[in-house]
Amino acid sequence: MTAKSLKSRLEVINYFTKFPLLSSKHMDYLNWYKAHEIIKSKRYRTIEGTTELIKLKSTMNSLRIEFN
Repeated sequence: MTAKSLKSRLEVINYFTKFPLLSSKHMDYLNWYKAHEIIKSKRYRTIEGTTELIKLKSTMNSLRIEFN
């Protein structure tokens, strides 16, 4: 499943606020949420915003090395 529209991303946020994930998946969700905020604010249109998105993506799922 993908959540591309603002409406579908808000549904995902509402769901995981009510039913939080456990372990590293929760940390991936928090990174995803930060990416959502960057996209929502349109900061992704700047070099800094794009760099931040790339950094978030590079630390998610199997690429994660921090688990705190």
